[in-house]
Amino acid sequence: MKTKTLRLPDQAVIGMAVMHHGQRFELFAAEPYVTHRGVKSQILRWRSHCATCGQPYAISTGAAVWTLSRRCPTHHAPGRPVREMSLLVPLVPIATVGSASGGAV
Repeated sequence: MKTKTLRLPDQAVIGMAVMHHGQRFELFAAEPYVTHRGVKSQILRWRSHCATCGQPYAISTGAAVWTLSRRCPTHHAPGRPVREMSLLVPLVPIATVGSASGGAV
């Protein structure tokens, strides 16, 4: 069984921020979702900065989050650890990524 590395409150609140392995993620949207079994859930939309290049990016997860991707789609590398030096790149303002009205994800 996967080890749950991210713990969220029972109720996700727009604007809340979580730290995951030293990287900040901000929740900017939560959309209702019904599973194929009829269970009500949510799709959570997060924004952060890529741990490799520093560019802002957005990701979507289900309500039961195990982990969050620390890299943008360009630098996506599952299983490859983030080197701490890569977190020192200059950051681009995060407010330009995504919006509650359906921005880039």
